[in-house]
Amino acid sequence: MAERRFLIQIDVLPADRDRQELLELVLAAATLDAPASILVTGEAVSLFDSGSDASWRQLIEQGLIDVLSDAADRQSLPSGVQPLDHCSREKLVQQSTVIRV
Repeated sequence: MAERRFLIQIDVLPADRDRQELLELVLAAATLDAPASILVTGEAVSLFDSGSDASWRQLIEQGLIDVLSDAADRQSLPSGVQPLDHCSREKLVQQSTVIRV
């Protein structure tokens, strides 16, 4: 039986004071080699904007954890973020243990 994947789902852009704590959660999952992914939706995609914390972009660039998004504007996604269509997103959510933050 395949190991169940953890899916850290970020729907809302966290407050500045919460971003570091969230990043630590994600890095802990990556460090433990737990089967985990991040799903970033809606306004939370701006975590990866050039003006935001460079640590989030480094997370993607270094491939520490799979980062996925269902953003409508796929052109705005940074390289390394995998776009998902609605059906793929639903399947991933159903097959994962979801941690909503």
